[in-house]
Amino acid sequence: MYSPIDLEHGRREDLTMTQTRTLLDALERGYYQVPRQTTLVELADMYGVSDQAVSERLRRATAKLIESSLLTSYSDLPRLGDEPE
Repeated sequence: MYSPIDLEHGRREDLTMTQTRTLLDALERGYYQVPRQTTLVELADMYGVSDQAVSERLRRATAKLIESSLLTSYSDLPRLGDEPE
C-alpha cells in the first residue's frame, strides 16, 4: 500500500531497512490510528521479536525522521521554555 519514502526530503538513508519496514508495517496495519488497529505484540509476532524490540525500532526510526526533517526545517523555532524577544 505504501511505498518506501525517497527522503532527500527526509532522508531515507538515515533509516535502516528494518526501521523502514517496521514503520511502514505499523502504518499499514493501523498502529498509528486512533484507536490503534494493531498492537506492539502483534507487530512483534510478525517479526519473531519482542514487543520491546519493535517499540525501540519505532522510537529510533521516528527520532531519525524528526531529526532529518523537522530539526533542519525548523531550527529557528524557539525551544520550549525560551521566551521570544
